[in-house]
Amino acid sequence: MYKIVKANEIEWSQPAENSLGALSKVLIDPQCADTKHLNFRLICYMPGSFATPHSHDDAENVFYVLQGRGIAILDGKRIPIEPGTLVFIPPKVEHEVHSTGDENLVMVFVASPPVL
Repeated sequence: MYKIVKANEIEWSQPAENSLGALSKVLIDPQCADTKHLNFRLICYMPGSFATPHSHDDAENVFYVLQGRGIAILDGKRIPIEPGTLVFIPPKVEHEVHSTGDENLVMVFVASPPVL
């Protein structure tokens, strides 16, 4: 069954325990839609907040930056991120994200299979 979602009607919530000072809007995942293969959300890291280092055994992750500036650290390599930057993270790659600017770092986040 299809689903139509308006992001402005979804409340921000606290994401997984590895994100400190971040908020998340789950737009599509297996808990709210008829999908087994996709997690699609918006993530907002307030200035100075971050996701601690972690990896996923099976999930591929994609981050697409909409607003703000930060650093993605992938297997120890620091990569500056800003609006228009897309980061693809294969399974088993240790990664973390830090908001380094003076405005919120807002990103589209996609995981497949879903990270719940």
